[in-house]
Amino acid sequence: NLLPPLRHFDQALFHKINQVWTAQWLDVAMPILTDLHKVRIFDFLILPACLGAWFYYKRETALRALLWLAVIMSLTDLGLHRFLKPQIHRARPGQAGVSVILRTKHNAGYSFPSNHAANSFAAAAFLGSLYPAFRLPLFAFAAAIAYSRVYTGVHFPLDVACGAFIGLGMGWFGAWGWSRRYGRQNR
Repeated sequence: NLLPPLRHFDQALFHKINQVWTAQWLDVAMPILTDLHKVRIFDFLILPACLGAWFYYKRETALRALLWLAVIMSLTDLGLHRFLKPQIHRARPGQAGVSVILRTKHNAGYSFPSNHAANSFAAAAFLGSLYPAFRLPLFAFAAAIAYSRVYTGVHFPLDVACGAFIGLGMGWFGAWGWSRRYGRQNR
């Protein structure tokens, strides 16, 4: 359980993001962003095009990095979902008795920490270490995904902040392992 002042701050910030700092275009964009893995044009066009370009330009390094990234994200996702969330038992906003505008269908399971935030920040940290020129857009994208989780009403701000922090740690740990295994020259 959170200390009362921290819980009050978290709920007040949640209310601002979810119900006050809103706009019609965000009401359309944020549910798409939060569930991007369910958007067919992303799955069948954008993601394959990005992966294809990456493999074309970086060949074997890209495949190795993708496998390394899959391990990092799997460890992050499973660690949070299977071990940390069941230990903490924090209810999602819709189940915690706070006023919420739910803008996506996903509202099951525990809330703390956010797997979406952890996974996106783990990917941004790892890939940003391999490709520093893309660091800013990678972190901006990860931050937008994390924000979307609060905006759509499925996480509190501290859920995504802690998820992002854990993801950063996992991504940087993966980057450290990569540099130990392959060296900095192999990008």
